[in-house]
Amino acid sequence: MNWISSVIVLVACSVTVAWAVLFSEPTNKSQQTGVKAIVQTQMKNDSPDPDLDPTVLRDKALQVMENYCFSCHGPNEQEGEVRFDLLETIDPVDQQTLFANAKEVVHLSEMPPAKAKQPNDAERAVLLQWLESQVSGDAAKALAEKLKRFEYGNAVDHQDLFSGKYADLPAYTPDRRWLISEFIFNENVNRLLDYHPTRTIYGKPHQVFGDSGIHWSPKTEHGNKFRRTITNPFLLPKNVGVRYSGHEALTAGHLLTMIGNAKRIAGYMSSEATMKAHYPAMYSLMQTEFEHRQTLRLREQFLTTYTYMEHLLKEIYDEQHESLLPDLRRLVVPYPEPVVRNGKVHTETNLVLLDRQDQTDLTAVFRAIHAYQGPGIEYDRIIEQGEQDWFMEGVVESRIQNRISMMKAFHVAWDFAGIIKKASDKRFARPQYQPLNETEMAAVVEAIKQHRKQ
Repeated sequence: MNWISSVIVLVACSVTVAWAVLFSEPTNKSQQTGVKAIVQTQMKNDSPDPDLDPTVLRDKALQVMENYCFSCHGPNEQEGEVRFDLLETIDPVDQQTLFANAKEVVHLSEMPPAKAKQPNDAERAVLLQWLESQVSGDAAKALAEKLKRFEYGNAVDHQDLFSGKYADLPAYTPDRRWLISEFIFNENVNRLLDYHPTRTIYGKPHQVFGDSGIHWSPKTEHGNKFRRTITNPFLLPKNVGVRYSGHEALTAGHLLTMIGNAKRIAGYMSSEATMKAHYPAMYSLMQTEFEHRQTLRLREQFLTTYTYMEHLLKEIYDEQHESLLPDLRRLVVPYPEPVVRNGKVHTETNLVLLDRQDQTDLTAVFRAIHAYQGPGIEYDRIIEQGEQDWFMEGVVESRIQNRISMMKAFHVAWDFAGIIKKASDKRFARPQYQPLNETEMAAVVEAIKQHRKQ
């Protein structure tokens, strides 16, 4: 497998892992209720005959109750003050409450208790059918609505749910999409990014699990900048409150956020530093690719270092270099009008305001001034030399125009002596030429000779 294929496989695997971990809830046996799925009792193929005679159905149901319920809710013992052996003596209103409660716990397999003898599927179905026939009116409606709440959808035995046995049968509750807790999401992301956020509590930093570590306020934003780029796509607006399920479908916004998260996290996980620290086997596999990346980085750094390319081209082509350069087409950029305030020409002396300028362009301007200023050198000549350098470097015309405008504004509206002094700093001097090793320089020179038109 070549290095390109390796990168594709690596990123694909990383994205898949990142995506899967982000949206999985942690394994926690305490979260499993140990009860059968809500859908299960609705799906049983061995459910009783719906046309069964009511008297026969009642006798069968009472027989089930006698076998499995009377020991705890009969003449000898009444746990929870519930008794099933004397139903005919209970007030009809109280009967509705009793039957509704019984149907719920049987439906969710909460009764009989886990350690007690259990009815088989057919017996449980008979009992449920009879209890449902006894619950009527408001009690029946309230129970039906209650069993469709999202929290009851969590009472699912995963082995039954994913066995495929009931795949072709309808579910009991409406389709829903589970929304991952923001705290679980944060903890999963932090683990993937090896990020350990802290909060200051009573003056001391403490690590808080499930925390993003990001502090938002109207004026300041604190926290890891890269961590801030990861967004939980399932967090709901504050006015909705906390919910963990929803019936609405995923939107393009959800999917784009998920893909963006996976891309960023995969980029971190596939970086050389992360692999070396946490995934030694993958790091060993990608060692050749990392060495190739480093070679390309060094070449790019050399070719983009200020004045290095000009120096190298003169070495290669000597006097012929000038004749191979394209003709400069100078841009027409007028000097700005002086700034007048209260009838007087204003000169800006606060050089701190230079920080508001584009720093790439500002650095290029200061380098031009540093390189070409001197006794008797006209400022327009410095501008022309700077424009020529930028043109030869391949800087786009709009950016060259912006730099020329900046230089002319410095001359008219700024403290020009302060500008010259600032540009004279050694930071803007031409760096000392340092070629790559012999092998790399040979490869660079060969590429230049191959592609430069003569």
